[in-house]
Amino acid sequence: MATLPVFAAAANTSVTPLRVVSLNYCLDDQLQPYADQGVITLYPSRDHGARFEPILQFAPDLVLATPFTAHYRLRAFEQAHLEVVVLEEPNSVGQAAEVAFALHELVTAHLGADDREGITSGGDDAFSANNHAGFDVELREPSDVGAPLVNDTFMADGALSSEKALSPSGAADLSGPNSKPTALFYLANQWSFGTDTLWHDVTEHLGWTNLAAQQGSGLVSVSLEHLLLWQPDIVVMEVAEQSSPDLAHVNLRHPSFQRYIAHEQVQVVQLPRALSGCMAQQLPDVLNRLREATL
Repeated sequence: MATLPVFAAAANTSVTPLRVVSLNYCLDDQLQPYADQGVITLYPSRDHGARFEPILQFAPDLVLATPFTAHYRLRAFEQAHLEVVVLEEPNSVGQAAEVAFALHELVTAHLGADDREGITSGGDDAFSANNHAGFDVELREPSDVGAPLVNDTFMADGALSSEKALSPSGAADLSGPNSKPTALFYLANQWSFGTDTLWHDVTEHLGWTNLAAQQGSGLVSVSLEHLLLWQPDIVVMEVAEQSSPDLAHVNLRHPSFQRYIAHEQVQVVQLPRALSGCMAQQLPDVLNRLREATL
């Protein structure tokens, strides 16, 4: 059983908080617990909007960015002699843990040994040297997972048998010990995540099969026809932020899609944008939400 650590901040430290600027809204939320407990003084991206002058006036000890931050902004801060660290965007659960650990080390480096003790507790083997973890999220191995929620039959080349009806009730029985639940993260504009993505690695850790992997790596196109043909046991969606019609979400409003996800054997998981849009930074919460919704 593997575990993924998330680092919590220590309360009542006797050291002056580190002044930290976040240049990414996902980092804002990841850093907030440290600010809440007095480890750092946080200037989040939602407050400064990446404007140069307010950030300089804040006089940060550390500026944290991601690969999505504009390079000209990073150069400007470096030329102003600010310490800028670009945190990687993980594409695996292991990398997410490594980045979380790196972030934890950056924002607690100014603390003395006594103060750092307040932010250490049990954790994964990868962190056993310093035993850092706020809490652990268990990741199931494939052997821990039971039969699929909706079973399916595939030909040797990966195509669905032509005998199958395009509804869960027509699903063939593949409830053997080696079968795994099939899952699809269905995004707006008929996109999903294929191989070499964090989502793909998440499905493997949960013991699921990522159906979009058939389409290739990275962000891949998945039509409604694909979804109905594949018949995923688990459909993950982002919670819509607006109720008004828009072309981006027309696939999610299609009657065929609505009928499919309404079937009692299909498990639907709706992730708020704060989780789906910042999966790497909120991975323990994402994993908890996925597991709780599919128990």
